[in-house]
Amino acid sequence: MKPSIWTSIYVELQPEDALRRLRALGWQNFELSCEHLQVLVDCPRRPARVRRFRQLCKELGVTVPQCHLPLVTNFAQGDRGKRQEQIAAALEWIAVAADLGIKNGVLHPGGGDGLPNEGAWQEVRRLNLAAFAQFAAKAESVGFRVAIENMADGLGIAKRGYGAVVWELLEIIRTIGSPALGICLDTSHANLQRLDLPAAFRECGDHLIATHISDNDGSGDQHRIPGHGKIDWPPVMAAVRDIGYNGIWNLEIPGERLGPEPWVTARVKY
Repeated sequence: MKPSIWTSIYVELQPEDALRRLRALGWQNFELSCEHLQVLVDCPRRPARVRRFRQLCKELGVTVPQCHLPLVTNFAQGDRGKRQEQIAAALEWIAVAADLGIKNGVLHPGGGDGLPNEGAWQEVRRLNLAAFAQFAAKAESVGFRVAIENMADGLGIAKRGYGAVVWELLEIIRTIGSPALGICLDTSHANLQRLDLPAAFRECGDHLIATHISDNDGSGDQHRIPGHGKIDWPPVMAAVRDIGYNGIWNLEIPGERLGPEPWVTARVKY
């Protein structure tokens, strides 16, 4: 597995400056955060800036194999206009990420907290399948892959929103049948949802193409450094080895960006 860190730990900086700072602190492989990708997507001179960003990566000797696609989305919401607007934005971000040379993009499924009945669940499922079919087609056309992330509402297995368990993500992937779709397993989300983490990794199997690795104490989505929560990591690592995962081990730890800047720098070095 190759290490990484979530660049949104320096969201106050321009993406290029965040990359330079993290490289100076020893990091070489990165996930481009949604905050920094948004800056590049919205740039009035986007093609030139994309070229400069790729050149900067070469000059620094770093790789950016993974990114986070739009964060605040719900592809299963009832407002058709907003839903189509968000789908269009995600398709545009996929194209920009591919232009940047990024290979995998993480995206949340749409859903809700504790879906009230079977009818609501089926409608959310239908809308997700329709959206991710579009994302898969776009990704295939530009040599990209979309990693669907497991979600969490903290309500446990008995009452949960869509996409909080691995089998729902697998159902999207298998129903659409595109090689451009895979899974991003978020360990903090899984722990908050009270999933069996080693079992969840094994269930992903070779559909696991990205990770969001962090820790929490089970009371909230804290995204702390592994070991600073209650996840039992040795069985998790054994499961990851068992499935032969060889992708990015991405430390998504925005919970560590709080406090004075010297504290944050010390944590990044650590």
